[in-house]
Amino acid sequence: MLINVLSKVNHFSLKTKLLLSFTIIVFSLVLVTIYVTQSVAVTHSKRILQENIRVSNVVVHEHVNDTAKVVHKAATNLSSDFSLKSLILNAKTDSASLNVAMNNFSSRFNTSDFAVLSAQGEIIVNSVGFSSLSIDKLDELKGEKGGWLYINDSFYLSVAVPVKNTPLSRNAMAYLVFAKPIERVFNQDLATLSNLNVAVYANLPNMPEQVVSSTLDLDFAQHVLKRRSLIENDLYTSSFDQVNYYGAIKTLAEQPSLQLYLMLFTEEEKVFLSYTALLKNVIVLLAIASIIALIFALVLSQTISSPLLKLSQVAQKIGEGEHSINIPCGNTKEVNRLADAIFQMNYKITKRNTEIQKLAFVDDLTELPNRTAFYEFVNQRLSESVKVPLALILIDIAKFTDINDAIGYQSADLLLNQIAQRLAKHFADKLMVIRMAGNQFAILIDNNKDIEKTVTEVTECLHSPFSIDDLRIAINQKIGCAHIDTNISDARSLAQAADIALKVAKGGYSSYVIFDESLNLYDSHKLALMSELGNITQNGQLTLHYQPQLCLEKNKVENVECLARWIHPEFGFVPPDVFIELAEHSGQIKAITRFVITRAIEQHSHWRSLGYDIVMAVNISTIDLSDKHFSEFVHDTLIKHNVSADKLIIEVTESAAMEEPELALQCLSSLSEIGIKLSIDDFGTGYSSMAQLKKMPVNELKIDKAFVLNLAKDTEDQSIVATFIALAKNLNLATVAEGVEDQASLDLLKQMGCTYAQGYHISRPLSENAIIEWFKSDTNINLVAQQEVN
Repeated sequence: MLINVLSKVNHFSLKTKLLLSFTIIVFSLVLVTIYVTQSVAVTHSKRILQENIRVSNVVVHEHVNDTAKVVHKAATNLSSDFSLKSLILNAKTDSASLNVAMNNFSSRFNTSDFAVLSAQGEIIVNSVGFSSLSIDKLDELKGEKGGWLYINDSFYLSVAVPVKNTPLSRNAMAYLVFAKPIERVFNQDLATLSNLNVAVYANLPNMPEQVVSSTLDLDFAQHVLKRRSLIENDLYTSSFDQVNYYGAIKTLAEQPSLQLYLMLFTEEEKVFLSYTALLKNVIVLLAIASIIALIFALVLSQTISSPLLKLSQVAQKIGEGEHSINIPCGNTKEVNRLADAIFQMNYKITKRNTEIQKLAFVDDLTELPNRTAFYEFVNQRLSESVKVPLALILIDIAKFTDINDAIGYQSADLLLNQIAQRLAKHFADKLMVIRMAGNQFAILIDNNKDIEKTVTEVTECLHSPFSIDDLRIAINQKIGCAHIDTNISDARSLAQAADIALKVAKGGYSSYVIFDESLNLYDSHKLALMSELGNITQNGQLTLHYQPQLCLEKNKVENVECLARWIHPEFGFVPPDVFIELAEHSGQIKAITRFVITRAIEQHSHWRSLGYDIVMAVNISTIDLSDKHFSEFVHDTLIKHNVSADKLIIEVTESAAMEEPELALQCLSSLSEIGIKLSIDDFGTGYSSMAQLKKMPVNELKIDKAFVLNLAKDTEDQSIVATFIALAKNLNLATVAEGVEDQASLDLLKQMGCTYAQGYHISRPLSENAIIEWFKSDTNINLVAQQEVN
């Protein structure tokens, strides 16, 4: 069509036609370039904006979570402070001191408001803004991420922690609440960090949407919010004071009593690239090209059009997200200026994306990848067609809070940096070294068979002391490990499994633990069992079985051990080690222990009426040792059923007695004063201190079955058992050997001077009716009959 038009212009000279043709071609190419550049740039800018909004949303939530975690950690440490507990207990007579202390702590924690609530929800002391805080809000504030409160027309990021009499107390004596106003959480620094303007608005009952905090003026943000309209996907546009704004709405918090939303937005000119310089360059280029076309029309048209086409292709690639490209140069200054403008645009976009990525995925202190980067990397690897057997080694620096308190925060940060540098250097060949949290690091490896080897390398790597300000600091660590399998299929579940293993390691004596499903207390089967634990003492599912203990000197059964058995109507027999552990974690263990003791005492009373004066042995939990009313309950139950205290033996495991020795000693002493016999169960498997054992008012030691099962064949077991029996004799203690499976072992125990024997060779655990029949039918063992029935 263009050729036909030109052919009709016969009155023009050839030079004019050539110039006109070249001018039209150049002008058309310039228009096409501008249109393509504009279209691609707009699309690309919207993609960049959406990516910035996504990353900024992550940054804002991480900022809020980190703010809450810092306050929560400080408040948790404060909750265990003895001085604060004393001030709370004396608050009725001296609330001013508690108020001054809380003001000081609030200032130190960089919060503005606080409250101390009693366990019943009454406010003991509070700052001015927290006069109407109620206890029904506390559930929304518990946990390290805290929650949001709306009080006295103000919004607060708040954290609540319980204050307990002892670490093992089930109930709180009071609650500490610290809060930071929303305007101090969302400040101008956050806008700089997120690279967008940030506003928070709330949906309150019977009220319109209201901006409650903004990095800009509140009224301005309210106008932007009201005038927004959806343009595509989740992008909104809004116009105010002849300026257009682009942004998106994201959820900040959805609590039963409060919904908060983030509005992330910025000016249009910051969203879209500026075309002024580009347009000027194109116009100058067009003018110069038109003049030169009078002489060099065909040559210059090719010279000018080719670079423009290449630059339009580059702009399109930039719009598609490809930034590692070469910007072509032309043969003219104007084309080169255009290329330079596109180069600068590409450079600034790449630099901005790099900075945003660093904020979101790199730890500020150590420069290691953070938890978010770990999630992104692992999920990306798992999405690939070739699956890699990833494994995670989670490292917790032991007692870092004590180190922090001893050397100060600045030196502690230097220590964390040195730890990070040593790990990064030593494990540079691994997939990733990560800082997961404050004093937790992690190593991601691509072979789950190398877990134990890597753990050994970590121990060796961190063994040498660190030098901080002329101090040599040696550290210890606990390690939790997990690897990808059928039950762990993404980054979060991998991190959670490693964290569960780490908690097990921190709670025991192992330096590291590798996760398996048995460590997870919260799988669906165990959750179903846990939900029914509260009813098993009432619905008849929990019963007692009795295993006789033979007195070897008299050849008489004088004692029986009471064993709890749970027969579930759906799952059948539930092993005691499973439901006891669940009961300890769910808080039901106290009720179960009291049920067992009550039933055992009732059974003793019944058997005594039949002529069998049998001593009952009952196991108790570590948690029962911390119950200050436990000995009183046992004493009252004995009196109620007219049973002598020496007819009851309380058994506590060796590990439980050593876990909290002071509490154990206090509880066992109270029981001993009543006249109850005390036994250390599973002796030989724990870490008893002889000095601590000597202090405890125990009457007997139960030798764990691990040393008895092969006693007749294993000379080492014979030496160990003989040593235990000799130790007990020297301490005037009786001994009970568990797990007696054959007559040869029974004869050996008798020769060694063991007091009692218990095991399948004598009798399996029997039900209430079965053991009565056993009493009647057993002719080989003489039973102690009550000589006088009261």
